[in-house]
Amino acid sequence: MSLPLQLTFNMQLKSDLTFANYCQGCNSDAISLLAVNYDNLFDSLKSIVYLYGNPGVGLSHLLQASCHHVDAMGGRSMYLPMMQMIHCSPDIIDGIERFHQVCIDDIDVISGMPKWEEAIFNLFNRAYDAKVKIIISSKKSPLDTEIKLKDLKSRLSWGVVFKINSLNDEEKIEAIKIRSKLQGHNLNEEVIRFLISRSKNNMHNEFNILNKLDYASLKEKRKITIPFIKNIMSW
Repeated sequence: MSLPLQLTFNMQLKSDLTFANYCQGCNSDAISLLAVNYDNLFDSLKSIVYLYGNPGVGLSHLLQASCHHVDAMGGRSMYLPMMQMIHCSPDIIDGIERFHQVCIDDIDVISGMPKWEEAIFNLFNRAYDAKVKIIISSKKSPLDTEIKLKDLKSRLSWGVVFKINSLNDEEKIEAIKIRSKLQGHNLNEEVIRFLISRSKNNMHNEFNILNKLDYASLKEKRKITIPFIKNIMSW
């Protein structure tokens, strides 16, 4: 694998997207499979992991956390954000099977793109033969995906499939507590519940709001309170 690709796309990994700060809720079985020891990274029965769920459940978080996990154990992982990569030639992924783990994020976006579907299919086969772990994220289950290449669609069902479920309100409170503490804030439950009630029931949206509030709080040197949130968010 050439260094430029690794630098270009592995720089997309966010340092705070780890298993430690992911509130797993009822998704513990999926997390356990992703966070395996290095010696068990490739298991013929679990070498392919397919995760799907609604926007905001943290699929990208889990794939990047898995990359951090493998890298920390001394392995080499590659994170492929397909939303960005489809603007490049499919040739860019040639040789990625040399890594120990490949994470393909948002595979849905290549649906109906013959060259990319074929490229991912070929990568799939090379990676499997080379005993590389493959983790895939999608908004739809393998059966419901709109991938046109039948052989690729078939491959997506080869491994373990998990639906990543949304958090309930209590789990969301815990998730926001974890994220806000990483940012240096200690939000009380009343503030968190107010934030959840106004953020359209989407954790991705809630974290974006939290990032905005964090920036404003540091800039204005003010504590994050309900009046402060109302002022910054124009609520």
